[in-house]
Amino acid sequence: MLIDPSTRSKSSGGRTCQWCESALSGGTSYLPYEDGGNSDAYIVCPSCKQKNIQYGFGEDD
Repeated sequence: MLIDPSTRSKSSGGRTCQWCESALSGGTSYLPYEDGGNSDAYIVCPSCKQKNIQYGFGEDD
């Protein structure tokens, strides 16, 4: 699933944070290199603010 950066998604598809196990719904999603230095896609947890890396967005294997 690709996310249009102009409409930055607030959906997580039912995923949970790898750090605090809270739902990632409501978290902000970033595509690879969207913020200038991230080589992976990630969702920022709305509870603990940690980055949760999401794979399958064309990053190098």
